[in-house]
Amino acid sequence: MLYLCLLFAGCLHHSFSEPPKQTVLLNSVATLPCPHATGDVTWSRFNKSGKEVTLISIKNGQENRPDKRFGSLANGSLVITKVQYSDTSMYLCNKKHTVYLEVVNSTAQTGGKVPVTPGNVGPGRGLEPDTENQQPSDSWKIPVGVVIGVTLVLSAILTLRFCSGKRSETNTSMENTAVEGIYDEIKDDNTQPSRV
Repeated sequence: MLYLCLLFAGCLHHSFSEPPKQTVLLNSVATLPCPHATGDVTWSRFNKSGKEVTLISIKNGQENRPDKRFGSLANGSLVITKVQYSDTSMYLCNKKHTVYLEVVNSTAQTGGKVPVTPGNVGPGRGLEPDTENQQPSDSWKIPVGVVIGVTLVLSAILTLRFCSGKRSETNTSMENTAVEGIYDEIKDDNTQPSRV
């Protein structure tokens, strides 16, 4: 039973752990959040040949970006200006698959539902993540973990109760046998003890 619960939990985690897909319009600005940005941050992606290419790295507060179209926010999010078709790829933040970016030419290709970050890069303008462009949080993992944990605890309690119930039945039958054995040793004869 425990094995089945663990197998179910693993399958559930695998099915929900695929990185989200983000769609943006050609020549717009894309903001990709990094949910695990702590300390130094490195953004990379896979090129057409499958090789991982570093886009931007921030180490000890120093930003290194070979291509000036790529920038970062204070929270570690990646900002891509003038998005091109070649930007369609899987993006990694600190070597973890974070988001798949798809670039389209018009809203007609996606049914009119394209979250686009307006161009907000320039003098006097800060880079702020677009709330429409934010990825869903991983808060669903908490209730799923609680349900799986409760299931495992209840399974363990029921297993222990079942095993202890069998053990107490065995002990009771042994006690009855021992008591009966004592009474079997006493002989029944009507002779009274004599006084000396």
